[in-house]
Amino acid sequence: MTKEEIIGGLKSALSRGESLNRAMMTFFNAGYKKEDIESAAGALHMHGFEQSTNISSQKTKSTYGLPKPKKEVQKIIPSKPAQKVSNYEQPQGKFGLGIVIVLAFILIALLGVLVGVIFFKENLVEFFNNFF
Repeated sequence: MTKEEIIGGLKSALSRGESLNRAMMTFFNAGYKKEDIESAAGALHMHGFEQSTNISSQKTKSTYGLPKPKKEVQKIIPSKPAQKVSNYEQPQGKFGLGIVIVLAFILIALLGVLVGVIFFKENLVEFFNNFF
């Protein structure tokens, strides 16, 4: 009985446009024996069943009567600790804090220069014209 179920399932999968190898792997993952799946695929090949892309044939084919695939839960156990990609989580030392303070001071100074250029644009143009 299982060979007929596998043949029906393979026909259904092929009519939906899946490859034969993928359909066979689905049955294997569901717990069917490899020999049964291969013999069903061979019988399907001998009958000359090919993939059909006809929509009406897809609607008429059904998979009723096929057992539901068994879901297996696999526990993943890491063999070695995770690799650190960055040092963002490490606290900064005094040297890192000093760099942040210096950069913040430079940023504030540059913003002050920018504001000064905007407000004293005419005076700066006169100064550079008289200077050169």
